[in-house]
Amino acid sequence: MLTAAEWTRAQLAAAGALPPGDPAEPELPMRNPFTRKYWNLTEQMRVRKQEPERAARLKLEAWEKEG
Repeated sequence: MLTAAEWTRAQLAAAGALPPGDPAEPELPMRNPFTRKYWNLTEQMRVRKQEPERAARLKLEAWEKEG
């Protein structure tokens, strides 16, 4: 079974949207679970538990943008 990232990369490669031989994963837009638009408590708790530094950065970014 393919992951979402693998499927996306395959689709981009098939469409010729990736440079030839580019080993890097494509950067997909990230949704910040701390913003009003993408508010998601489950994702907030997952990020806080698994990546506390990233969670703090995302929370600060959301607060700076939205007040």
